Amino acid sequence: CDWSSDVCSSDLSAPGAESQVFRCHEAEGVVTTCAGQSVIHSLTGDNDVDRAAIIDYAKETHESTTIRGLALPGDRRTKNLFEEARLPAQVLVH
Repeated sequence: CDWSSDVCSSDLSAPGAESQVFRCHEAEGVVTTCAGQSVIHSLTGDNDVDRAAIIDYAKETHESTTIRGLALPGDRRTKNLFEEARLPAQVLVH
């Protein structure tokens, strides 16, 4: 991958929270970090190899935090990727 990332901010974030968008080819994912915790979410793209590369890259760049994955209900594909990467995966329930 030719890694690109952007730092995003939002007035709705918790104080000190930072989000980064990681891109690998057509895949994209967001990592939000706050108080020593990081969450990978909004993982998109059709190629699971690129999506898995985003997870691995996020783990490498956030080694000092506890990192976990967040998948939408019914998104078994993303949950499987998180499990294969040995990340605790949570399913967002509304």
